[in-house]
Amino acid sequence: MVVPIQTPAMAEALAAYPPPYRFTANVGWFPATGDAGVVAAALERNVVAFRGRALLAVIAAEYTAIRCGPGSALAIDGEGRPYRYREVAWLGINPFGVRQQIRFGQLCVDAPTPLPMALGDSYGFPKASASVAIGGRSASAGTAPGPRVALAWRRVCGIPATLVRLSPGAVVSFAKTGVLATMGVTSARSASVVRVTEWDTSLAGVDLRSIGWGVTLSDAEIHLGAPRP
Repeated sequence: MVVPIQTPAMAEALAAYPPPYRFTANVGWFPATGDAGVVAAALERNVVAFRGRALLAVIAAEYTAIRCGPGSALAIDGEGRPYRYREVAWLGINPFGVRQQIRFGQLCVDAPTPLPMALGDSYGFPKASASVAIGGRSASAGTAPGPRVALAWRRVCGIPATLVRLSPGAVVSFAKTGVLATMGVTSARSASVVRVTEWDTSLAGVDLRSIGWGVTLSDAEIHLGAPRP
């Protein structure tokens, strides 16, 4: 198992902004399927598959605040502004009880500062700088000439935000690193079921296909515990 190599930038980020973290974000979660063989190779373990397809997801998140440490202090930049950034990612999931094995296949981040990149490296899911655009009903990201993901959706109906609350005590295992952490959505201002209306990817080998539906959260509070081997 490969353990992340601590770099000076990562150590500095963890010291300046210690875990645990609480992110405020508008998030879209869009289930999809991918080639089971490719997903299994990425997760380095067997996956739950049906007719050669494994469960994946695309997430689009616009983060509006990061709170850190036991007191949940607001993380601000050198000019006194809260850290804000956007990211679009696809990830593989192996649902097995509460210990989910996930692997970020491509995580594109559009951030004005390197903080999100360093924190991502500390947990073992490296993030790539990219052009990310997220609107009220669309998201896209890509690194030229690398992979690209773009999608759009329309709201179908609202649902009680408590129905999509995930346990903050759930343990997430990050593949290829051996790093464990607690992660979950603890609250949200509102939630909706959405229908995917546009879907375009150029992820070679993954054959990413939308299931056609998704869930969006407004002002979600996302808990992320300290990384541990």
